[in-house]
Amino acid sequence: MTSLFDRPEYLALALPAIPAAVFVLVRWKRMASLVLPALLNTGPRPAVSIFRAVVVRTVCYALAWMLVACAFASPRWGTKLLPVRQEGASVLFVLDISRSMTVGDVAPDRLSYAAEYASVLADRFVNARVGIVLAKGSGILAIPLTADRRSVRDLLNAVSPAMLSSAGSNPGSGLEAALASFPASSAASRTIVLFTDGDETSGSLLEAARSVQKSGASLVVVGIGTEEGEAIDVYPGASEPTFYTTRLQEDFLRQAVRIAGNGSLYVNGSDAGSALDVISLVDGSQNGSRMVYSRTGVYRYGEVLAAAFLLFAAGCVAGGRVWRKRM
Repeated sequence: MTSLFDRPEYLALALPAIPAAVFVLVRWKRMASLVLPALLNTGPRPAVSIFRAVVVRTVCYALAWMLVACAFASPRWGTKLLPVRQEGASVLFVLDISRSMTVGDVAPDRLSYAAEYASVLADRFVNARVGIVLAKGSGILAIPLTADRRSVRDLLNAVSPAMLSSAGSNPGSGLEAALASFPASSAASRTIVLFTDGDETSGSLLEAARSVQKSGASLVVVGIGTEEGEAIDVYPGASEPTFYTTRLQEDFLRQAVRIAGNGSLYVNGSDAGSALDVISLVDGSQNGSRMVYSRTGVYRYGEVLAAAFLLFAAGCVAGGRVWRKRM
């Protein structure tokens, strides 16, 4: 229901139409068999015709009322492209803090490298508001969009997997949390910068990338790690260690960027000059305005109310013709 109606609670208004219709039909059926033949001074057949007309009219009225209730519930289906002019920039850093980000194939380790990379970017985004989302088994907004760079740097200096208790790795949840954190009324461009090695044990980064595309935001993925990777103990503290080699999943991350569209970008965090590419993308939006297109649901008040009116008119016509003919 929640995917089709914005206010599904109003659908309760449709429920009284069913018992009301049943009550009316039961009463008229009794009249058709006992009272109408005497009133019309005819046999039962005219009364049956009138009852059939009452059935049609009652069903039409009930359905019309139910459609009116659906209109109150704000029905929507289908999507359309909505042009939005964006000025300025809002940037949310999404840091993957799962255990695979603690390996040391980039010095001193993936997470520390990503935090330092994000800190450099934050200092360069002079006119942008910046926030931080942490992602592990789930994603949470750690710092809302702010101009306070000190709070951003303090968190980046202290970031660790212990900040979230949820197990596993789900960078897609970080994207979803970031999208939900952008103010709906803001005219600023929206950019999500994801720092991850691409390992995921739950969720779907590709599905989250589709949500980014529909929202009109841009996605920058900074790949952290190396193709050779490094082994990590899957179950630390167990009597028998189980090692797994975690590698940078570049092909997977590039696929997510292609799905996100909207000028999205993938960079390898170890490549020289990669930070300048990210800065250039965000600077292009914060120093001017641009027109972007986002998908939005199409509300169907008019179609539903028109169908309700047609059913109401059909009930009037169906019942009125029989009454005029018989009376």
